[in-house]
Amino acid sequence: MTNRIWHVLTCTVLLAVSACGSDSGTDSISESFSIFSGDAELNANAAEATLAGSLLTIHAEGTSGEIKRVLTLQATATTTGTFTVGATNGATVRYSEIPVGATSGKEWLAAAGAGSGTFTLTEFSATRVTGTLSAVLPPVSASGATATKTLTNGTFTLKLFHQ
Repeated sequence: MTNRIWHVLTCTVLLAVSACGSDSGTDSISESFSIFSGDAELNANAAEATLAGSLLTIHAEGTSGEIKRVLTLQATATTTGTFTVGATNGATVRYSEIPVGATSGKEWLAAAGAGSGTFTLTEFSATRVTGTLSAVLPPVSASGATATKTLTNGTFTLKLFHQ
């Protein structure tokens, strides 16, 4: 009897482990996010895309040297297309440069009526978003930023999470 119970438990565990494998290949999505900001590049150590209803949020951050760079993009998007950054009902881009160990730093923001640029989604599926981004961001003066920040050659391929 003990051997039979052991056999049933072993089979159950094996079935559970094999059922937890890859879900249609989505685990193999190669995630990347990079963008240039003047003389610095943000190659994200961590990046993700989430969709809550029709609000797409892309968040990327990476540290190089003594500066942590953070970019957050938000747009109403549920399909491929090109979106205007800084226009009314357009995409919003926030970019920050934070000294390592600090809790805040300089910030730039393109939102309705401020800044400009384009955000293009070349792939938008249930599991992945791929696209490009370029933008000109005015400084958030309260953060100590003074000059406009130009972001160029932004590219990303990210796994899409749903909320």
